[in-house]
Amino acid sequence: MSDIEIQIWPGLILQTKEFMVWILLGLLVLMYFAPSIVAILRKHRNKLPIFVLNLFVGWTFLGWVGALVWSCTTQKRDVSYDQVV
Repeated sequence: MSDIEIQIWPGLILQTKEFMVWILLGLLVLMYFAPSIVAILRKHRNKLPIFVLNLFVGWTFLGWVGALVWSCTTQKRDVSYDQVV
């Protein structure tokens, strides 16, 4: 079975296996940073600490799960005096 060449843009031609490796690598990076992506999409107030935890400790299963749980936690809103009165 011969590989099929895929032209990404002019001058960059990848074989099918190389293309699949790059797709898989991209998906793994997205999955690794899923807690950070969730925190950003939810506009979590601690998105930077969640990203730092995800970046440095996310390679351990417990660090990744901890970052994911933290990014999914609910956030208490600050109630100002004007809202109470």
